[in-house]
Amino acid sequence: MSHARSVILTGASSGMGKIIAEVLALQGFRVFAGMRDVHGRNADNAAQLLSIDVPHQIVPVEIDVTDDYSVMRGVGSILGQTSDIDILINCAGLMSAGPVEAFSTDQFRLILETNVLGPFRLYKAVLPNMRARNSGLIITISSVSGRVIAPGLGIYNASKFAVEGLAESLGYEVSGLGIDTVIVQPGPFATNLGANQIGPADSLIVEEYGENGRLDKILGERLWPLLEASKISLDPRDVADLVLELIQMEPGRRPIRTTVGMDAGASRMNAFTEEVQMDYLRTIGFEGLARTQP
Repeated sequence: MSHARSVILTGASSGMGKIIAEVLALQGFRVFAGMRDVHGRNADNAAQLLSIDVPHQIVPVEIDVTDDYSVMRGVGSILGQTSDIDILINCAGLMSAGPVEAFSTDQFRLILETNVLGPFRLYKAVLPNMRARNSGLIITISSVSGRVIAPGLGIYNASKFAVEGLAESLGYEVSGLGIDTVIVQPGPFATNLGANQIGPADSLIVEEYGENGRLDKILGERLWPLLEASKISLDPRDVADLVLELIQMEPGRRPIRTTVGMDAGASRMNAFTEEVQMDYLRTIGFEGLARTQP
């Protein structure tokens, strides 16, 4: 590769993000690994990424996706090291589980700040560079929960439905500017996302819901044995491999959405809604904005 393409990746301190950083760096990409508290609680994670033997050293960058200034400062520091931002991967995310009513407004706000406004902030920060060059790829890591409802995950579902609408609409808007935006929908994988999830603030309300107050726990009790019995992979490296595959595809021909792992029927929903969406775009005369032409 004569010119190493530059990647900004959020949520790179652990889990899926960390694996994506490693996989792309091993393929010769120059990865700017966004994370919070690089010199504090994530210092060890940053050091681990720095120590990986790759063609271009992974560069940890302080980026808190919930903070406008942190995002702009982080992206600004990256642009001080590279002239081009070729790829943005929004991977930072928060999980939440429990009855909707039992969450506080502040908790819901934090989920939205991370899962929806986080990608929005990164879009705004990188798009001027991509538009100036008429080139770029934005990958937003969503979830099958952005398509399929699981009782007990209402707050999380809402955030993923929202970010998918945001990412898809943006894709139409930049389609004529040489920029692709795509959505990756992972199913359940063996990462620390669930371990770090936010639970509802009001435990009394949870108790008042009785058995329905633990639907999220019942889901987990039923889901993991099914995954093990079905032999569906739980290796988060599958997500990183899909990200690499999407990057290597021909620009303008990448699918809007791609599932990976147990998709809970999301791939069928994607196929149907894409057909409906194309019909609507034709009705309003915007079919030329679709990234993948029939």
